[in-house]
Amino acid sequence: MRIKNISVSELNSYIRRQMDNDPLLGNVRVVGEVSNFKRHSSGHVYLSLKDDDSKIRAVIFSRYFDKSLGIKEGSKIIATGEVSVFERDGSYQLYIKKVELEGEGELYRRYNELKIKLDKLGIFSSAHKKPIPKFPKAIGVVTSDTGAVIRDIINVITRRYPKIKIILYPSLVQGPGCAEGIMSGIEYFNANNNVDTIIIGRGGGSFEELNGFNDERLAYKIYDSIIPVISAVGHETDFTIADFVADMRAPTPSAAAELATPSLVEILMDLKNIDKRLSRFINSVTDVNKERLRTIFEKIISRIENYVLRDSSLELDRTFDQMEMYMKELIRENSLNLNEKLDRLDYLMENNIKERIHELEKLGSKLGALNPLSTLDRGFGIVEKDGRLVKSVLDVDIDDELTVDMKDGRLNMKVLDVKERSIDGGKLRKN
Repeated sequence: MRIKNISVSELNSYIRRQMDNDPLLGNVRVVGEVSNFKRHSSGHVYLSLKDDDSKIRAVIFSRYFDKSLGIKEGSKIIATGEVSVFERDGSYQLYIKKVELEGEGELYRRYNELKIKLDKLGIFSSAHKKPIPKFPKAIGVVTSDTGAVIRDIINVITRRYPKIKIILYPSLVQGPGCAEGIMSGIEYFNANNNVDTIIIGRGGGSFEELNGFNDERLAYKIYDSIIPVISAVGHETDFTIADFVADMRAPTPSAAAELATPSLVEILMDLKNIDKRLSRFINSVTDVNKERLRTIFEKIISRIENYVLRDSSLELDRTFDQMEMYMKELIRENSLNLNEKLDRLDYLMENNIKERIHELEKLGSKLGALNPLSTLDRGFGIVEKDGRLVKSVLDVDIDDELTVDMKDGRLNMKVLDVKERSIDGGKLRKN
């Protein structure tokens, strides 16, 4: 017998006719739990009906939907309708014409009971939540090794903080063995203490697909973990028990990767901003110090001029002592109490102080050279008349008594003659 070739459309149409002609499928009553409930803007309602082992897609057209029933995620209903094929997609579904509530779905009921129980025990309390390390060296991920979750996490982490180490513990993330696999991953990382943060999660799904994250044993395992745990089941609106007990909840695995790592770009920008602020501060302090030092030096010079011929050495010592005290006070006033990451400021301030001290030493040397008393060592003398400094021959007359201070003593003398010398180096003229 030769088999005739048919198109996909013809095959789907044939299957539909077979199902439509089946008396059992034309009028069935199906008991199940509502999942993936969504009401379209057209008024049609799309959902899935499920039990512990299987599920079927379903639709309720707007003319058959009774919103007064309050159907929601987790509701357990008895749906009456027909099973047929949607030819375009080649998928069969239940077309519901009548809905009867049979109470809350078993999975959803158990979920709520466990949530209330753990909440009363304080498992969800923020007081028990551990902070997520800001600069981790290694991150552990418990998820499937074949899904997009681990790729997304690796991409985000390597982009944000490429130096970090990522360790994957493969696990089922739905169905039987899901909770046990995740618990084994948490136990592994805690036993080896080889990561700073643990991320558990999957890429979203229906309520029953996420049911492994609602396991009571898993909740206690997360709670007892020494290492902080981030839960990321990839569901924006619904929360699992793992989300409530984890130290932090992320709406998606990619968001969990961002929460677990710092951004290297942001760190560099922060350091640049800190460097700019420090430079401005140091420049400001330096300008203030220059002005204060200038004032100090002016006072020193003024005092030297006033006391250069009397107690000059003692006054200089006092002046420099005051200057030293002032510098110490200045340093104390401008000391900065920055954290350990800003040690650079201490280094810059230390160099700044050394430069100021070096400038003081140079100025001290210059001041010493300007000391009039130092000229006495070279054979010069200081001439006075009646206690006043003699600066010109015009200040004395014949028979005036003068005193001359030498390096090692004083001379008393009397003027016998006065000769004036012209400024331009001409001949001497006798008065």
